Amino acid sequence: MRTQSILVGLILLFGISHAAQPKGDVCHVYLFDIELAKKAEEGFKPSGNPEQDAKVLQAGLTVFPSFETTIMEEVFTTKHFRFPQSRLMITASVFYTDESMASKMGEKGEINPESVILGIAVTGEEEQNAIYDLNNNAVTEVTYDNNLSKVRVKKYVMVNKRNYMVGLECDCNAKREAKKK
Repeated sequence: MRTQSILVGLILLFGISHAAQPKGDVCHVYLFDIELAKKAEEGFKPSGNPEQDAKVLQAGLTVFPSFETTIMEEVFTTKHFRFPQSRLMITASVFYTDESMASKMGEKGEINPESVILGIAVTGEEEQNAIYDLNNNAVTEVTYDNNLSKVRVKKYVMVNKRNYMVGLECDCNAKREAKKK
């Protein structure tokens, strides 16, 4: 779907800005009004100015402020954001563990027990976390190692008779890139 490809580019362009050297992963929540974006895409005519074109194509995209996670065993980093023009709350959680998903790594097949779990939920209140004990959430888990660059979880929801995609994306390279500078 072309609309989702445009969304990915816009999130990369506008999504992550973190001034200080991060110690954790740098994450952000985004909200995408699918119908509004489709209308913008259908009427889009490139102007030749990449910045102006990007602004037109970001119609329907809301990127919430980025946040840094605490990389610590069994500790949640949870943030809450108000879903625009509603009484709903977006809860985004990141959780690091070594007890959930061991993976074989490298040529020698060493075992890496580290993983990171991301969860996103849209509910009527601020949830304690968006990973466990919810019926209306989306969760992903991946092996957490030095090769992990980015990870994302997304969910489709209908709010006020409009379709949205809400997502949480974490840049696991941000701390490594900052150390190189």
